[in-house]
Amino acid sequence: MSKLDVILVNWNSGPFIANCIDSIQKSNHEDINKIIIIDNGSQDNSLEKIPIFDKVEIHKNKINEGFSKACNIGASYSDEDYILFLNPDTKVFKETISGAFAKIRRQQDIGILGVSLVNEHNRIVRTCSRFLSPMRVFSHSIGLTRILKSSGMAMLDWDHQTSSEVDQVMGAFFLTRRKLFDELKGFDENFFVYYEEMDYCYRANLLGYRSFYETSLRAYHYGGGTTENIISERLFYTLRSRILYSIKNLNVMGCIFSILSTLFVEMFTRIFISSILKLSLSDFINSSKAYIKLISWFIGYLFNRSKS
Repeated sequence: MSKLDVILVNWNSGPFIANCIDSIQKSNHEDINKIIIIDNGSQDNSLEKIPIFDKVEIHKNKINEGFSKACNIGASYSDEDYILFLNPDTKVFKETISGAFAKIRRQQDIGILGVSLVNEHNRIVRTCSRFLSPMRVFSHSIGLTRILKSSGMAMLDWDHQTSSEVDQVMGAFFLTRRKLFDELKGFDENFFVYYEEMDYCYRANLLGYRSFYETSLRAYHYGGGTTENIISERLFYTLRSRILYSIKNLNVMGCIFSILSTLFVEMFTRIFISSILKLSLSDFINSSKAYIKLISWFIGYLFNRSKS
């Protein structure tokens, strides 16, 4: 009978990963074969706090290989028909994993399944997204999404109270079929972090697989997790991955429009308008650091492309 493997990527997650494993241990875990932890060169003692559980196996990378590559490494240690990618800053409830597993097995056209992610007040956080498009990037860049929530990629205009097919479920709880994972050759490792799950869902959609959001099943997600203390780095990787996604999946004109919106329009709104309106020096500094790094990376990217 089919089972699933759970893959967690750990990078200095502190107490989060121990709490996550503890929640799995207390849940219905009969369908789980093993829990594969890929440690991305952590320098804290997060692994030492993990509770003893015979389904856990740990593999250590010497350096931070990025989320996508670490997920692919984790999948290489799995032989099961289903894989659940789970963030270390999540906690599952009793029926979360078993219920999600039953759902995806029943409906063969579902390639990726996500569940409701709730905050500390047990309120559903709106996490599903639409696929990236040039106009959605532009709407986000000028701040239109704050007024017209349906204009962006994040589905903030939808209350997430009903189960539905969506473009993309959040990678914090990302259950997929091994067959599909192999067809797609896993996550694209060009995405160090962010947008790898959108790219995966987009490619799955092209093959005829659905991404499905199941609201009756819930998991707690802290959000931010191990990256909340490195704001400028997080912004850099978000914008970098958005550009890489645009280059990969949009036509030429759409790609150019998306990149210009990200590099120039959003830079102006973030560094000057948003920071000034908030009277926030820290926002100004973090946004400036992120964009200096982004522009430097993009120049290097274009130079390397021209050479090849």
